[in-house]
Amino acid sequence: DSQTRQSIKPASHGYYLYSPKGEVKADNCFLIGDSAGLASVDLAEGIAPAVESGVMAASEILEQGQYVKAKMEHTSPLATLWRLRFGAS
Repeated sequence: DSQTRQSIKPASHGYYLYSPKGEVKADNCFLIGDSAGLASVDLAEGIAPAVESGVMAASEILEQGQYVKAKMEHTSPLATLWRLRFGAS
């Protein structure tokens, strides 16, 4: 209801979860981790995507790979292990 909606006040900052949309690089500027909106959609976990995106950006800088957001996993490593152990759901 409108009274409840008006009484709710944010207690922290916004957090961008993974979305395949959005640019992560322009010229010599690379967004990695939270700034690129890479937190996993299941647990909002951000350390693994931050490290992975940093490695991918470094590989592109060294001309040894390409940093493409769509190539990144959008769920946490825990979710991947869960799927392997118990099957997809």
